[in-house]
Amino acid sequence: MSPRTSEQPPVSRQVMVPLFIRQGELIRIEVATGKYLERVKEAGKK
Repeated sequence: MSPRTSEQPPVSRQVMVPLFIRQGELIRIEVATGKYLERVKEAGKK
């Protein structure tokens, strides 16, 4: 896992994600804990 910073306004936070996640990919995180859950193929779809 490596730290990455989300750039989703208005909140910016650092999240630990697997190494295979690349810049620009959409991910789903647990809002309460900030933990990585999964990679999202397309915005709005699971």
